[in-house]
Amino acid sequence: MKGAIDGLDEAAAEIRQPRGIEFVSTLERLSERFGTDDIARLLSIPSADVATLVMHRRNVEAHLMDRAFALDEVLVRALRVFQPRTAIDWLYGNEPFLDHARPIDVFNSRGSAPLIDALEGIDAGGYA
Repeated sequence: MKGAIDGLDEAAAEIRQPRGIEFVSTLERLSERFGTDDIARLLSIPSADVATLVMHRRNVEAHLMDRAFALDEVLVRALRVFQPRTAIDWLYGNEPFLDHARPIDVFNSRGSAPLIDALEGIDAGGYA
């Protein structure tokens, strides 16, 4: 994703901001738990960009931060229901609670709320 990583001067200013620091921490945690390749795929960026963002604390566009925070919210909730590998696989499977849509497609079009609702239904033992 061109533009996701900007110059070092801008990075220095952004990373000092609490949201920038929180973003790096979130991205590190997600990458450690689920792997850089899976997180990159879920964020729709190259794997190398994930490593660069974490290691070099580069500036990040606001929409990528928002997407990472929303993904973190979904995956934290998914880990209450599934093991880590199954949580990633669930995002790419068909989900009855989402009218048999793939959760990742719903996430891309409608955000995290429908996925959180679906995960709550699964956790409660419900059937769609």
